[in-house]
Amino acid sequence: MANLLDYLAQYGDRPFSSRPLTIVDAAILAQLAYCPLHGSGQLASLSPQQQTALAAGTWAQADNRRLLAQVTTCRRYRQVAWLAPVALNDPAQEQAFSAITWQLAPELYYLSFRGTRATFVDWKEDFNMTFLTAIPSQTAASRYFTDIAAAYPGEYYLGGHSKGGTLATYAAVHAKAALQPKIRMAYNFDGPGLQQPLPMNGHYLKLVPQNSLIGMILDPTQDFGVVASQASGIRQHDLFTWQTHQTDFVYLSATDRSSQQLQKMLANWLASLDDATKQQALNAAYAVITATQKESFAELRRTPLTTTKALLTGLRQTQAADHAAWRAVLNALLHALITTAWRRQVPRETSPHH
Repeated sequence: MANLLDYLAQYGDRPFSSRPLTIVDAAILAQLAYCPLHGSGQLASLSPQQQTALAAGTWAQADNRRLLAQVTTCRRYRQVAWLAPVALNDPAQEQAFSAITWQLAPELYYLSFRGTRATFVDWKEDFNMTFLTAIPSQTAASRYFTDIAAAYPGEYYLGGHSKGGTLATYAAVHAKAALQPKIRMAYNFDGPGLQQPLPMNGHYLKLVPQNSLIGMILDPTQDFGVVASQASGIRQHDLFTWQTHQTDFVYLSATDRSSQQLQKMLANWLASLDDATKQQALNAAYAVITATQKESFAELRRTPLTTTKALLTGLRQTQAADHAAWRAVLNALLHALITTAWRRQVPRETSPHH
């Protein structure tokens, strides 16, 4: 079963001038946004030591290291330049935003938005999408596209994985009218939706794996392609597990039944709660976790005794109103689970035989 790395091994000797951007290239450029590049330069300029440093601490670290080794040496990618990397991490604003622009050819660019990392502020901003019209990173993505278009006129692809896909779609949807004809495509690789159907006159493509969880959130439509993954469960969120065939992915007709049921359950759950309750419950939980003075789940695991003590202290200090919000959220979740499971078990009516 081939993947992104196999695609590069097979087609890496063909420059973009002879073979235009493919959907697999779009996923590769989205994945590269997880590597924290600075300044500007060409991929060929990155030394092995720099590649190792860029991959360190990322999701799928070993695969990202192999990806960097291939794109810095293959003919297709080595001359690709990166421009205008931006990284904004503001816990006070509950914002974690990063983007980078790839120049594929003169006046042709791919704006890549980074997905969620394993930090609390990253996850909190993701959850904020359930009750905010626009999270800070969505506003930043829109502004980033406007700035790039002003500095580097041309045509543009936008893309990202996970939250990065949501940001790419948001920036494309909210781009000024003059920029809309210049957008070739906005790619969302298993990222949440925007809580509303996308405009019919835009160029948008969303792909999810067959057991998608993240990509099912806040998406009121079924307007996406389904990719076969060689992994199971939540591991299918990893782009390196998506199966490729020549210059495309391997597609399925639909997501698995479990993913479809999960989408219905999440939609029912979120619809049953008002925004104020969702916000209060999430803010209270975030306050308890950040009171530990840690920034990620990995840090929590390294000091279990200290972490447990800090969490228990935070829970005891939680206000009664916050406890009530948590109960409302959990009760709504339990009701959504029971309702979805019951509907799944009820047999469909069949027409009588004549």
